Amino acid sequence: MLRDRRVPANLHVRTLNPHIDVGAWNLAPVTEPLDLGNERLVVGVSAFGFGGTNAHAVLTSYQDAAAAETRGVPPVAKAQRTPPLLLSARSPQALRDVSRDMALHLRTRLDQSEYDITYSAAYHRDLYPHRLAASAVDRHALAHALEQFASTGCAVGITLGKCRPEASAPAFVYQATARSGPAWACSCSRTMRYFARR
Repeated sequence: MLRDRRVPANLHVRTLNPHIDVGAWNLAPVTEPLDLGNERLVVGVSAFGFGGTNAHAVLTSYQDAAAAETRGVPPVAKAQRTPPLLLSARSPQALRDVSRDMALHLRTRLDQSEYDITYSAAYHRDLYPHRLAASAVDRHALAHALEQFASTGCAVGITLGKCRPEASAPAFVYQATARSGPAWACSCSRTMRYFARR
């Protein structure tokens, strides 16, 4: 929908229920494909689970300068932050050395986007105990922060951490309805070996 700027018709609505006053509720069921025009889009996505677990996301359309020119829309100001850059090393000094190398990479490999660099650093590098997350408003600021960290051991936008190998895996707890919550938890601990181990 955001990419195509078009809402498809609802698959299951042919005739609106006459007992629901859609106008009074400010509802607009989409019974035919709906073009969304050239404006910036903000949409909400909700999912409701039977056990009481709900998830909601608010998404906005991406607008680059070339696409905006094609549609005749002024581009959104480029004040968005690059994705966080994640680095790791075997020791604190090695982490500073890796930061210096990455700063140089950011400054010299302008053919690679910040997104590609941060994605590759997160998913295609070995993970070591000493870790760093870096964020900045743009590529230049990110490289500067990494250089400052490499020289001094600290910088604005740099967060340090250390992997704890003894830490247990995360636990995901889903809220059941208030009436069945305690009974459900007890049942899970009795019947599901994974819950029982926790």
